[in-house]
Amino acid sequence: MKNFIKIFLFLLSLLFFLFPNSFFSTFSSKNIKTLNITNSTVPSQIIKILKYDISWGPLKLGEAKLYIKNEKYTAEVYTVGIGDFIYPYYAKWETYIDPEGYPLKSLIYSKHKSKERKREIIFDKKNGRVIYKKFLPKPKNPKIIFIKYPIYDELSAFIKSFGLDYSKNQIYEMPLFIKKRREFVKIKFKKEKKCKFFNENRTCYLIKVELPPVSELLKRAGKSEMELLKNERYPVKLKGKLPLLGSLIGKLKEVKVLKVPCKNIKM
Repeated sequence: MKNFIKIFLFLLSLLFFLFPNSFFSTFSSKNIKTLNITNSTVPSQIIKILKYDISWGPLKLGEAKLYIKNEKYTAEVYTVGIGDFIYPYYAKWETYIDPEGYPLKSLIYSKHKSKERKREIIFDKKNGRVIYKKFLPKPKNPKIIFIKYPIYDELSAFIKSFGLDYSKNQIYEMPLFIKKRREFVKIKFKKEKKCKFFNENRTCYLIKVELPPVSELLKRAGKSEMELLKNERYPVKLKGKLPLLGSLIGKLKEVKVLKVPCKNIKM
C-alpha cells in the first residue's frame, strides 16, 4: 500500500501546469466550480484545485488534491476507506518556483500512523549547490551538494514537460535532483487515443513517463502513463504500473477555481 501512494504522489506531480489563469475557460462550465471570494479593488490570485480518485481495480484506496498557484505548487495524497484501514497514509509535496519555473525550495512531508518524515531542499543556483535538510524522524545536519544547473525537482520537471512537442515522437530527458544527485526523467509520446473528460469524448496523447530507480516518489515501481488532452494539454487519467500487482488508476473527479485576496493565500 505504501508504494501505491508513492506512485500516485509521483503521478500527480505530472499535473502541475504551464497554463495561464484563463485556461479553465476552455471547458464546460458544468464541470468547473468557480468561487470569487474577493472584489475587483483588492489584489487577487487564481488558485486552481484538482481532485482525483485513486483506485486499484474496483477498490477506491485514496484521493489526491492539487493546489496550483503562481509561485507554488502543492500535491496532497491520502488514503480513504479500505486504504485508510489497511495503511493509513498522508503525504504532501510543496515546490516554490522562480518566474522561469525552476525550483527554489521543496518541502516533502509524509505520515504513516505516528511515524512522520519531513525534508527540505533548497536550490542555490547562484552558488551551484543544493542544501538538503532532514527534520523528521530525527533532525540531521544540513548537507551541501555541489551540482550542475539547470536542474529541477520532480514536480517542476513535470510542469515543464507539458510544453514539449510530442509530434516529434522522440524521447525527452530532463535533469532532476534525486537522492542527492543529478539524474534524468524520460518522457515519450506513444500514440493518440480516444479519452473521456468527465462525460465528453476527446482526443488524448498517451504519454509514457519513466523516472530513475532512485526516485524519491517511485521506488520499486514500474512504468507510468498519463492521458493528456491533445488541444488543452490537460491530464485526465493517470496510471502507475506495479510489478506483479497490476495498475493503480487516478481519474479526475473535480476542478475548482478560486479567486482570493493575495494576503489570504496560505496553502
